[in-house]
Amino acid sequence: MVFPLLAGMSAAGLMATAKEGTFDAWSSWWSSITNPSKNERSADRFKASLYDQVNYARMAAKQTPLKIDAELQKFLERYEQDVPFDDLDEVMRSVQASLPRYFRVSACSAARPNADQLLGEFQAFAHKTESEMTHFACLLKSSPGGLSQTCLMVVGQRLEDFSPEQLNARKTDAFFNVCALCGHPHVCRVVYQQSSMTLECPSCNRTYAVVATDSHGRFRYVNEFLNGYQPPARFPSDQSRIQKLFTIWSAVHHHCTYKLDPESKNKKSDCWQTALETQNLEHGDCEDSSIFLADWLESQGFQVRVAIGRYGDMGGHAWCVVRLDGNDYLLESTESKPDLANPPLADVVGSRYVPEIQFDRKGIYVRSKARQVWAGDYWSSKAWSRIEPRHPSLSIIGKGGDSKLSRLVSVDTKHASRFYLDKSRLAVTQNPQPATAPFAGLVNVPLGSKWQLQIPDGFDPVPQEHP
Repeated sequence: MVFPLLAGMSAAGLMATAKEGTFDAWSSWWSSITNPSKNERSADRFKASLYDQVNYARMAAKQTPLKIDAELQKFLERYEQDVPFDDLDEVMRSVQASLPRYFRVSACSAARPNADQLLGEFQAFAHKTESEMTHFACLLKSSPGGLSQTCLMVVGQRLEDFSPEQLNARKTDAFFNVCALCGHPHVCRVVYQQSSMTLECPSCNRTYAVVATDSHGRFRYVNEFLNGYQPPARFPSDQSRIQKLFTIWSAVHHHCTYKLDPESKNKKSDCWQTALETQNLEHGDCEDSSIFLADWLESQGFQVRVAIGRYGDMGGHAWCVVRLDGNDYLLESTESKPDLANPPLADVVGSRYVPEIQFDRKGIYVRSKARQVWAGDYWSSKAWSRIEPRHPSLSIIGKGGDSKLSRLVSVDTKHASRFYLDKSRLAVTQNPQPATAPFAGLVNVPLGSKWQLQIPDGFDPVPQEHP
């Protein structure tokens, strides 16, 4: 019973070897039968030699050496029996469908009687790997009779997780992310010329991250501009909460003149300022003064958020909203003189304000449904979903969207072995510069429109500073 089986395996191996045009593998086959451990060591040596061969070629071309990816290697080994060595297109589709972190993938396979000949088959491929590729994995499989070996090598561009720190490194414009709202894994591509950006999930079509550059050109999540600052000020002990609210609001008005960010090479340079920077400069645009006001109010225990969206037909804008004693107050940090006798209740003065996102120190708040109609509610969990960018697992999941993974279908025809992600798996970036640019599809701010603060003579409701 054993002999016919062995004979069948030998015949199959003989046919595979004959197909390659040589019978040099008989000694290697007999060695693998009599000494399996030596065969395993030979496979490890082959993989190491293949890895070195690829990286020698890359270093000669002044490219970054590839790294061995344990996740990609385990994927190939797990599906070894199902991997179609002769269908490289399907291999690449399978890799990107199962490991969406891979943005680009190339694959090469070859079969030869011995390791030396097999290694030589990959020399040309080693010199053609794209410079963007970062990781490597390979799978070695023997023919049924053991007289031939087939190797599948996969190289790919494995993306780093999206974060402001990765943006600041500026090594690539493509990153991997998982939507905190619907759990959809995808690639996001950024445009570094945009000094502030929103990321929109390609599955649920909702904004899940907002970043902006600070005065040093470094990206931050927008909620991280609220860093806990408050001026060294004293307030009367008998002052009510609403009086303290108006005192702080008036002080920000008095010490912050509206001023657009400067232009550079005919482009707006919208860098966001912290509260301390705005106080020291005594000027800023709408998001700068709103951050100053919100940070101070939150330090005094107020429930406050910065809202970014549009104001009437004037385009992008930023303001603050405060909930106090069951009332919602809409605070303009760039116009409309604070008047305690005429408090700006949001349901009275807020008809022209349409927020797209909000943020406080805890996180970013986005619409619970994509492109939902604004109903005037700044606080309802039915209208807003909270995202904690540094801790997405703690985010409040909103409604809408799904977590299905779309299959890769688009192929780069110039290089048939290189695949790119289709639009259904690519995040959309927008430019949310509140005072100078569109946000979430809003129109531009008309030229000449400003919220210039005018301080009346004698109006100085500034709290006393510590000596």
